[in-house]
Amino acid sequence: MMTATLSLTLLTTALTTLGAGSPTPPTPPGNPVGLERTVTTPTPGDSRFTLAAQPAVIRIDPGRSGTVQVMTEQPGGTPAAVTLTAEGPSVGSGPEKITAVFGGPSGAALTLTAGTDVPVGQHTITIRGRNADAEHTTQVTVIVERWLLVDDDRSGNNWPANNPDAPDSHADQFARAALTASGRTFEVTVVPYSGSGQDKDEPDGPDAQALSRYSGVLWYTGNTTVHPLTDTDREQLSAYLNMDARRVLLFSPGFVRDGTTNGATPAAPRAAYAPLITGQLGLDQVAFPGAAAFALTGEANTVTSGVTLNVASSVRGVLRPAAGTSALLKEGASVIVSGKANVGARGSSKAVLAALSLSHLSRADAVTLLGKLMTF
Repeated sequence: MMTATLSLTLLTTALTTLGAGSPTPPTPPGNPVGLERTVTTPTPGDSRFTLAAQPAVIRIDPGRSGTVQVMTEQPGGTPAAVTLTAEGPSVGSGPEKITAVFGGPSGAALTLTAGTDVPVGQHTITIRGRNADAEHTTQVTVIVERWLLVDDDRSGNNWPANNPDAPDSHADQFARAALTASGRTFEVTVVPYSGSGQDKDEPDGPDAQALSRYSGVLWYTGNTTVHPLTDTDREQLSAYLNMDARRVLLFSPGFVRDGTTNGATPAAPRAAYAPLITGQLGLDQVAFPGAAAFALTGEANTVTSGVTLNVASSVRGVLRPAAGTSALLKEGASVIVSGKANVGARGSSKAVLAALSLSHLSRADAVTLLGKLMTF
């Protein structure tokens, strides 16, 4: 798939709806309903009007559609025609564009469909209304999301000789189920590992250029405690978070284990880990108390409010959030999952670190939790 250069503005033929009191003739065969549509609104000999769209912000994943209602209001009385058009560099036809079609009984229901290769992020659609004497515009923001699931848990399908498309661990199955249940469009990349499974220089995960195609990344490393992320992985995740409006959900107790050398006592992360742990994830200190069965509770006024989870015996980390970083889930007084907004060079990305193994949750709890964390 390619990243599009947003350039094309597509306007098509107008379809006229006649004024009140006049019968509406049937649409002639072959007459297209396109990006330009004439609608009728009441006015007592006054062509002034207002223009608005609801919702003003809409999320549409690649290959899917959403509908916006366009409303025109005038002082009331005699109908007058207002011509509507949808414009913008992202509007057009083809896999890298957002198609826009007016329809519905009044002609003011705007259906927007994101092509399969539309770049992720925010796209501004300008709706323009015109009549003989006036012209107004309103805008709709289309947010296009595409997620990447990075399967890096060293289960059977991560062996180079095995089929990467055969998810076998609970984490593999739970993560895919959660993304499907949330209605997200997503792709999967499987990170192979070395024969020993303990080699720090095992193959790296996707680099920042590969990650840039996605608005969000769910990366999980399983219950392993030795070098679950390579040095390069940490650098690439930092570079990704420096992009505009990106999200990272990192499930990796081993990453916390790697980042500290003092066991259960919280301390500043090791120097090599500080750029990601402190600089991007917003944690002053981390610790690694080892494996246990434990319960987690969500924090009030966060996306996890009201959540209670039982975790089977799992390695886990303890996190000390810095100012501006939220505690999302706690084991008693210890923070196990944190989240930080306003991350990265542009201050628009978000990052969640979960210092537990995804595979040690129940399937239902994993789906619920991931669904909430994706909205952080």
